[in-house]
Amino acid sequence: VSEDWSVKLWTLPDTKRGLCEESLRTLEPLANFRGHVGAVLTGAISIPTQRAYSGGEDATIRMWKLPQQGSGLYSQHGSSMPYA
Repeated sequence: VSEDWSVKLWTLPDTKRGLCEESLRTLEPLANFRGHVGAVLTGAISIPTQRAYSGGEDATIRMWKLPQQGSGLYSQHGSSMPYA
C-alpha cells in the first residue's frame, strides 16, 4: 500500500539468518503496479489464482496478474481491472 498511487510486490530475504541493514537497503521490488488515482489503502494476494488485489482512495478495487518468475520489475504484467 502506498501514497504514490502504486502497489509494489517484494520478496524478502531468508529471515532465518536475520536481516542486516545492508540487505534491507538493497531490496528491489519484483513488480510495481500502477493504475489507482489516489493513495492505495489495502492489498491482498491470492497464490492459487496468481493475482494481487488492491483497494484505493479512488473507490476502486483493482486486480493484478502476478509476474512470472524471472520477469523484470518493469515487464508488462497485464493491465489492472477496476471494480468500482
